[in-house]
Amino acid sequence: MAQNPNATFIWCAPSYGGMQGRISAEGLAWYGLSPAHFIFVHEQHPMHLMAACEEALQKHAVAAVICEYGVAYQKADKWQRWSRRLKRAARTSGVLGFMIGADAPACGFETKWQVRSCPDVLSSSSSAALHAEWHPTWQVDLCHAVRGRPYQDRLIWNRTSHRFYSGSAHDPVSANSTDLPAFMPSGQDRQALSA
Repeated sequence: MAQNPNATFIWCAPSYGGMQGRISAEGLAWYGLSPAHFIFVHEQHPMHLMAACEEALQKHAVAAVICEYGVAYQKADKWQRWSRRLKRAARTSGVLGFMIGADAPACGFETKWQVRSCPDVLSSSSSAALHAEWHPTWQVDLCHAVRGRPYQDRLIWNRTSHRFYSGSAHDPVSANSTDLPAFMPSGQDRQALSA
């Protein structure tokens, strides 16, 4: 998004609701993402949803496609077939694809991640200056990677710079005695942190 601020994203999801609810336009804007750049496709039937995702992945003008696959992974033979089709569509167009949902087999996909929210390490640290701002934080585990190995880290989102930062260096268990922010603060913030 930093490279192409006018990029379009397609989000395919079952019409009965998202993973844990619906995407909020205000929430996207809070994270620095313009809701105008998202196209939402809602489809109840799992195979129609996968077909919509495949078609979206074939569009060169799209930056990324996010697909909440719902129950599509429960039939192993169809899941393998769709995973190959989606991978082929993404490779042909060069569009980045994300499949999100319940724990499903990684067959056919380049990587498999497990992402969970976790407490904000920075706000829970002892430094009083860091209590003022909440930092969305996730535990991210790379469970499967083609030609790779498993990896885990804590990611911290900074809404000012619109970037993720590694939180492992700021873990209270592993960090040294000085608490540092996950980003280089501006002049005013730097004065507040040093005070």
